[in-house]
Amino acid sequence: MVVTEVLHHITQRGNRLLEMFGNWDDFLSRGLSDEEVDEFRCHDRTGRPLGIDSFIARLETVIGRILRRQKPGTKGHQKKNGNLKN
Repeated sequence: MVVTEVLHHITQRGNRLLEMFGNWDDFLSRGLSDEEVDEFRCHDRTGRPLGIDSFIARLETVIGRILRRQKPGTKGHQKKNGNLKN
């Protein structure tokens, strides 16, 4: 069923997946480098999306939330306005 969905996506989107990855079977069977595995695990652990900056920015715009890593701790403007619950 997944293969059918991928094929449908390819035909409906002007073969964009083929343009990006070439032979799909070759792409899927090549495996991942240790570096790629580490990057996937890091993002899986934090729950943050994995992608280039423009992709992340687009996601943030669409869902209306900040997805990038922020400075840890309480935000200064929240303290001043008393928005924090003790």
